[in-house]
Amino acid sequence: MKRILSCLLILALCVVPILTTLAAAESEPSILSYDDLADQVISGNAAYQKELQEIQRLEHNYSDLAMQFWQLEELMYSMPPELSAQLMSSAASLSSSMRTTGKLIDEMKDALDSKVVRYLYPAQKIYINHYILLLDMEIALRELNSLERELETCRLKLPRGLCTQRDVRNAEKSVDPKKALTTRKI
Repeated sequence: MKRILSCLLILALCVVPILTTLAAAESEPSILSYDDLADQVISGNAAYQKELQEIQRLEHNYSDLAMQFWQLEELMYSMPPELSAQLMSSAASLSSSMRTTGKLIDEMKDALDSKVVRYLYPAQKIYINHYILLLDMEIALRELNSLERELETCRLKLPRGLCTQRDVRNAEKSVDPKKALTTRKI
C-alpha cells in the first residue's frame, strides 16, 4: 500500500508542473506591437531572407577584398619602388573589384528596401484595420448600452404615465439595429 501511495505521489509531483505550464501557455494570448510587425513579417519571408543572405555574402566578400587591399598597400610601401610598381596594378584591380562589389551591395539593398515595403504594407494595413474595427465595435457597444438604458427607462416610465407606448416602440426600434450590428461576426 505504501508503495502504491508513493508511486502516486511521485506521479502527481511530475505531472502537476507540466499541466500548469501547459495551462499557462494556452491562456496567454500573444500580442504583437506595430513596431515588431516588420520584424515578424520579414523573418517569415523566405525570399527576403535569401536576398539578405546574398547581401551578407557580398559584404563578407567586400570586407575580404578590403583586407587584401590593405595588406597589399602595406606591402607596397615596405618594398622597393620597382617592386611596388608591379603591385600597384594588383591594387588597382582590387580597388576596382571593391567599387563594383560596393555598388552591387548598394543596389541590392535599395531593391530589398523597396521589396520590404511591398511585403510589409499589407500586414500593416491589416494591423491598422483590425484596431480600427475594434474601436468601431467598442463605440457601437457603448451606443447600444446607451440605447438599452434609454429603452429600460422608457419601459419603467410607461406604467407611471411618464412615457407613451410610441416612445417605447421608438426606443425598441433604435436598439434592434444596433444589437444586430454588434452581434454580427466580423
